[in-house]
Amino acid sequence: PVLGTKSVAEVVHEHLTPCHYGNGSRALLIDQGKPAHAEQCGKMLETESHSADGTYQMDAMAVTGDSGGPVYTYRYDKHDKPIGVDAVGMVVANVSCGKHRSTTPPYKSHYDAGCAKRMHDVCLEGPAATGCGIKTAFVGIGDVQRRLGVRVLTGP
Repeated sequence: PVLGTKSVAEVVHEHLTPCHYGNGSRALLIDQGKPAHAEQCGKMLETESHSADGTYQMDAMAVTGDSGGPVYTYRYDKHDKPIGVDAVGMVVANVSCGKHRSTTPPYKSHYDAGCAKRMHDVCLEGPAATGCGIKTAFVGIGDVQRRLGVRVLTGP
């Protein structure tokens, strides 16, 4: 269950590892014949949002189809067993050498298919593939709630 929310500042201060869940990541891994892990986790790469688009980055693979998925941290009991999650944000993009965000409205991304193919070949295939160079951009949960005029429902 979702037990609460955490700001990016809290995630960094408490040395927590954010995770995100995305069907795009799961589908890509299935297509490659790899174990299908829709969950990707990694450390925070930025502790302040990009001024142009309000996103943060974490060191975890994100692919087309992951956008809109949750970013969260686990909460554990006294025996180190996970008991739920705290909402941290919402995935908005994958960031690789092929994606460059504009700094002026409407903040469109420019996609280079050749670069994406090279990134895929080097980082996502082979026995040692780790998703190198592919990062997850997300909007913090506070911004999500403010922009949409909603609040996260929590409970045990």
